[in-house]
Amino acid sequence: MKKVLLLLLPIIFLAQCKSSSNNTETITFGYKETFKISNDEESAVVNNFIALHESIWNYQDFNLPLNKILLHEDYYIFISAAIENSEQETINQILKTEEFNFVENENSTKFSKQLLYTNNEYYIYSVIYTERVQGIPFVISWVSKDKDLITKAYQNQLFDEKIN
Repeated sequence: MKKVLLLLLPIIFLAQCKSSSNNTETITFGYKETFKISNDEESAVVNNFIALHESIWNYQDFNLPLNKILLHEDYYIFISAAIENSEQETINQILKTEEFNFVENENSTKFSKQLLYTNNEYYIYSVIYTERVQGIPFVISWVSKDKDLITKAYQNQLFDEKIN
């Protein structure tokens, strides 16, 4: 019996490692919301990207703190929480931002709003997503200097498959 147990321990350990490594394929934001990460994306330290985030969403009177960031060699994905505002206030604030040049602005079945816009040299695909438990609106944005990449992400609605 001890021999069988000793033989099974490495198998159990490997199974645990495999199941633990599966957890790294998503990150959690809000209250138990998950975001799927592709193999070429990695989570980064938020503090290192606050300046870039604030250069795009430069709001003096609107609190939109950066919650998570994912890095890829061609783009960033910012997950920001509108912790003091409603979903509609968040949408209105983004839509009235003079620095943004909107290309597309539409409602979605999964998100309150999907937006495709530019700000300086960046192309941005954002969705407004209200997390299910606390009701906090999140602005989730795919940001790149590559217009075709962001346009394709928007047209294929890639956030639909990334957010659970």
